[in-house]
Amino acid sequence: MSRSFLPPDVTPARYDAIRADTGLWMAAVGEIAGRHGLPPHLRPVDGGTNCLAVAGNHHIIKLFPPPLAHQYLSERAALVALKGRLPVETPALQAADQLDGWHYIVMSRLDGVPLEDVWAHVPEAGRLDMMVEIGQLMACVQALPANDLAWLEPEWHGFIATQLERCVARHQRQGLPPHMLAGLQRYLDGNAHLLPRPFIPTILTGEYTPENLLVQHQDGRWQLTGLIDFGDVMTGFGEYDLIGPGAFLCGGRPARLARLLDGYGIAAAERSGRLRSRLMLMHLLHRYSDFDAQLRIHGWRNRAHDLDELARIVWPVGE
Repeated sequence: MSRSFLPPDVTPARYDAIRADTGLWMAAVGEIAGRHGLPPHLRPVDGGTNCLAVAGNHHIIKLFPPPLAHQYLSERAALVALKGRLPVETPALQAADQLDGWHYIVMSRLDGVPLEDVWAHVPEAGRLDMMVEIGQLMACVQALPANDLAWLEPEWHGFIATQLERCVARHQRQGLPPHMLAGLQRYLDGNAHLLPRPFIPTILTGEYTPENLLVQHQDGRWQLTGLIDFGDVMTGFGEYDLIGPGAFLCGGRPARLARLLDGYGIAAAERSGRLRSRLMLMHLLHRYSDFDAQLRIHGWRNRAHDLDELARIVWPVGE
């Protein structure tokens, strides 16, 4: 009788405990490594939603529990769709299968370090250059045909409808300041029309964040060299993907946001209050929206009296 490594019936609550039990799922990683002839030297990787481990120096094993099977589908499809088509590296898909009802992917490990690890040490001129590179990378991804990934869930319009319905409760749980929370439904109602319908869908990763952008020090400066983590890939309105780098990296600084928009391709004439309000709306509706975790702007809670003022602080365009 074959050995079972992972519990097949996993609820989201139970998964948290399983993920914390590194010895349990690393035994499964060892089984996967043996299946595919990978080096036996294995080590877990902290962080992330799924169970992640490095095999040797050149391979990544990513385990997806049953409740996150949709992330497996997204990651596998995106790795195939993006490989070799971008100005930076993406992991090469080496294997995809199941173990005890859990999906897994084996992929190549990229060179470089997460931008998050070095951002504090990058001079401001280098940060401005990096914002342009990130915007250009996003534009390259979104220039690719989206049809091959259009089947991925969630469907954009249904997703937005659900996010609008749940938005107030979400930000109430997360502790949005009461004076902003009081006007949240009014802000949503007043700006929902800014999301275009119809439009041409593009590939969205939702993950242009400093943890998933890899950089290397080349020619005397830090340069963007890799993009990882595609478990949240979907198709939809392109500007949605500006939220990650805008929130985590721009820090409310007009010059950084301007360079991001330069790279992405939004002309200066289009940088109006309408764009600012739309970006703020999508920030509120983002599937991982969490202002306390994302906004690296000192004192933002007390600097804004309402969401319009907060939008001017976080998304300083159109002034």
